Amino acid sequence: MVLLEVAETAGLDRDAAEEMISKRSFRDAVDADWKRARELGVTGVPTFVSGNQGLVGAQPYEALEQLIRTSA
Repeated sequence: MVLLEVAETAGLDRDAAEEMISKRSFRDAVDADWKRARELGVTGVPTFVSGNQGLVGAQPYEALEQLIRTSA
């Protein structure tokens, strides 16, 4: 499984990672992240978020600057 290989590469214990995945230990946190992403209109990567606003896709510096200014 690719996720287990990623976990190992990151220095995590493979068996512990497999247990977390199979038991869905972080299910509520993952579901909350997905919900928040939908609320922000995330449809792709990269997505930049500041406050309650988001920009999807590669953006010029000026757009990122505006995102930060308007969400502050």
